Amino acid sequence: MVGSDRGARCRGAVRILDGSSCEPAVSNRDANLSVLLAELGVPPGRRQTAAGALLIAVFELSFIGLAVAQSVAEYVLGLSPVAVVAGVWIVWTGWHSWIFPRNRRRYLEREHSYRTAFARDIYPWVTVGFCQMWRPLFNGDTVARLLPGPLDFMRTLSPIGIAAAIALSSVALVTMISAIRSIGIANAAFVPEFRDAGGFVPVERGIYARFMHPLFWSGILFSIALALAIATPTAVAIAAINLLYGLVYGPLESRRLEQVFGRSYSIYASRVASLPGPAAFRKPLASGASARDVAHENPSGVTSRASIRRP
Repeated sequence: MVGSDRGARCRGAVRILDGSSCEPAVSNRDANLSVLLAELGVPPGRRQTAAGALLIAVFELSFIGLAVAQSVAEYVLGLSPVAVVAGVWIVWTGWHSWIFPRNRRRYLEREHSYRTAFARDIYPWVTVGFCQMWRPLFNGDTVARLLPGPLDFMRTLSPIGIAAAIALSSVALVTMISAIRSIGIANAAFVPEFRDAGGFVPVERGIYARFMHPLFWSGILFSIALALAIATPTAVAIAAINLLYGLVYGPLESRRLEQVFGRSYSIYASRVASLPGPAAFRKPLASGASARDVAHENPSGVTSRASIRRP
């Protein structure tokens, strides 16, 4: 049970701390999906299953569709894909670090605040951010190479590069799935940001006990995998920009979260590696947080002051 139902008997695995007590009964993932869809106005039942599949499909198609649109615009207008990607990240940072936090405070004063935020900020800006991970493949340079003859372009691809891309994209997929399993779909989709009723303790289990912001890094790994497959100078440069942005994003996000959540996040950051890599997996798992206290981190960078109770 989530939110303001104080004292109600809960049969879900997920709740935001509100002074009531819940016994976990269903999986974190199932409960999170139900919470997310309920916040979007989808009633319980079979409709939620269809709506959940549709929501995921819409996001994926939007990522690819926007990346394709950018690539066509670059080709037609003669724009540098590298410059466009760099410019998009600059603009996106302004949204992530200043515009969305300001808008969120305004939305919280309204009824159905999450639905408003989802339509005006979360869906469009998460789409903008994640579509950049597809840009080593979809860019104006690739369009220019494909138009004379797609088969000729395909022959230029290296089997070794493709094999390496498959391996790295598999790592990215495992990282993404592990992150979602750790924090739940509703957390990844900002829901607790608009149902805050308790304290905040960052997650220290699963992949979140190894390094910070794994969802964002899974997208960067996927971007690098695409660059290995395409292996053009433009693709490699775009992947390099995405990687560099990951290095910038981490400190900016951590500083913002420390300002919002204070000591609890500072303690978490001191226990967990800031970047993925061998060091993150050599050190012992972070410990010290209660198993029921979970933070929310997602590609847009806004973290929840929510707590989730797990079996």
